[in-house]
Amino acid sequence: MWFGTQDGLDKYDGTSFTVYKHDTEDPTSISDNWILAILEDSQGTLWIGTLSGGLNSYDRELNQFTSYQHDPGDKYSLSNNEVLALYEDSAGTIWVGTRGGLNKFDRQNDTFTRYQHDPKDTNSLSASAVLSIYEDGDGDIWIGTDNGLNLFDSQSQTFSHYQHDPNDLQSISNNTVRSIFEDRSGSFWLGTEGGLNKFDPQ
Repeated sequence: MWFGTQDGLDKYDGTSFTVYKHDTEDPTSISDNWILAILEDSQGTLWIGTLSGGLNSYDRELNQFTSYQHDPGDKYSLSNNEVLALYEDSAGTIWVGTRGGLNKFDRQNDTFTRYQHDPKDTNSLSASAVLSIYEDGDGDIWIGTDNGLNLFDSQSQTFSHYQHDPNDLQSISNNTVRSIFEDRSGSFWLGTEGGLNKFDPQ
């Protein structure tokens, strides 16, 4: 069992804990001690999102971490070092939600494609902070932000927005969307800071 804490990554084997912390003398240690997100992918790789140290992947055999961080001079680097959400879709693609937008990770090249909020573009992501990511039964990617729910169109590379409208009682109750789930009937359940919402995507 893996636990993300504010003072390191903890592994529990049923008997004892192993604690992984950042070591300034060791570049293969975890990049930050404050853990915000954990994902084990289909290949068995453990991904760890941190508060200020970006994204880490953990190699169990070598017992070491590889860090992916924002580089202002590299547009293919992680968009922001505060990693809030991690998700692997059915194709094995890793999606990384940060305080500075959504990132699609290219495993072969160790690069990221960024999707960020642009106030001048109504088809861009509705907010910078990505709090939740989910793939539905049709293979569509949904993104929960602190300014509404987004549906990503992979063909056009654009986003549709679902946001709270005080004049519409059937709109989402709150724009901070922290969790997304699709049930067997195709209905979506959205956990927001304004309560639980059942969403009919049709």
